[in-house]
Amino acid sequence: DGVVDLGDFAILASAWAMDSSGSSQVQTLETFESYVAIPNASWANWIGQTSSSYNTLALESSIVKTGAKALKWTYDLDPGVVTGDDKSGLVYTLPAPIDLRDYSKMRVWIHRTAGNSLENYLGVKFMWTDTTAQPHDSKTQAEAMILSANGSTKTPAGVWTEWVIDLNTDLIFKNRTSRSGNDLYNVGSMIFYVNNRQEFRGGPGTLRLDDIRLESNCTFPAGDLNQDCRVNINDLAIMVDNWLAGK
Repeated sequence: DGVVDLGDFAILASAWAMDSSGSSQVQTLETFESYVAIPNASWANWIGQTSSSYNTLALESSIVKTGAKALKWTYDLDPGVVTGDDKSGLVYTLPAPIDLRDYSKMRVWIHRTAGNSLENYLGVKFMWTDTTAQPHDSKTQAEAMILSANGSTKTPAGVWTEWVIDLNTDLIFKNRTSRSGNDLYNVGSMIFYVNNRQEFRGGPGTLRLDDIRLESNCTFPAGDLNQDCRVNINDLAIMVDNWLAGK
């Protein structure tokens, strides 16, 4: 009815303490188990941004998270002071475009080799569907990153850790036609990359990737005002802040 009042409070009260976060579904994007070799049609060097002389990728069978295979990625960035951007990356071309509006999180397992250089950040770009196998940076819709302060390419070393990207809160939007998660409806590829800028010094390192998955949005209960799949004090606070709004 356009007014925040007792009727809305009754809805919230009837759903109090409901939690539907367990209703989300997981879609597996990549396990690497079906490949005989890498590079291939799905995984390739990011040409134009990365030279194959300091960026290589291969199928890994010794250090894996699950199954028998993973992806091994070796990079080597400029050890000198960087004044612009120095990037090394991989292109993952999806079998078919995906609509990220249907998902709330992306999960990637990462293994960092002991002795890796600490790069400015480790990131992933979500790219518009493109007819070329090598999408240009201008096709970037959004990206997420792990900064050097949080370990980037270096720590924790020697163990598998899961990078959980919240597609609602962790993305930086890079295209004027993509301003929120609601615009990520035609993602054709992803670029995993390391990058140095702002006078950061780079170096060599090896990363492994495994089990890349998307997690679908849960069903929002009535009264879930902040859409976190739970009805609790946070929703009540939003209601209080907007009490009688619209009257």
